[in-house]
Amino acid sequence: MNSNMGYMEIRDMVLDRIKSKQWRLGQLLPSEIDLAEELGCARATVNKAMALLADEGVIERKRKAGSRVCPFPKKISKVELKPPRQVVESSGARYRYEQITRTFGEPPEWLVEKGMMQASEQALFIESLHYANDKPFQHEEIWINASHLPHAVDQDFSVIVPGDWLYMEVPFYKGHYQLMAKPLDETIACYLALKAGVPILQQVFQLSHRNDILAIFRITNHPVYQFEGYV
Repeated sequence: MNSNMGYMEIRDMVLDRIKSKQWRLGQLLPSEIDLAEELGCARATVNKAMALLADEGVIERKRKAGSRVCPFPKKISKVELKPPRQVVESSGARYRYEQITRTFGEPPEWLVEKGMMQASEQALFIESLHYANDKPFQHEEIWINASHLPHAVDQDFSVIVPGDWLYMEVPFYKGHYQLMAKPLDETIACYLALKAGVPILQQVFQLSHRNDILAIFRITNHPVYQFEGYV
């Protein structure tokens, strides 16, 4: 075996053996020491590959019990989150952004109750609309945690799109994403030129870096909006 195998190559090799049923669902896998010896590489490299497979839901790892193929493998879906400007312009339409509201102060109770912000922290709230050919395309609410990003307070978000600024400020972020169907409330219905009460998809996305939640997005899309994912 090639002693220069990287952890991604080891990950792919293990996955291939599982897919070919050489290692079956629920089966105990060789130890990391045995795999490292077989592949002629460092145990740390094998450990990194196995940790990645565990994160992907392919294997289960238990201390002292070793690793085994998940008896019920998780199917991970991935959704590409694109900035509204990119979505609009890729469709051939003209993009425009408009800030509706900007406030600064304590975070709303629902964010505190969900553990997304602390009551002692300060939130910069920005409500905005994104347009496609001057038609409402997306209503967006963002709460930026000014305790972690204090320089956000100095930004002019009537000119700079807050989502674009955040993605540039924290390019390698993590996130937690929720998609909910709910009746459209009157205020947002007015902004999107729709009838109140119609079923609508609303997204809540929290942007994190390390263990800190930096911002929370609540996005309501017009029904013309489409997003794609893959499994």
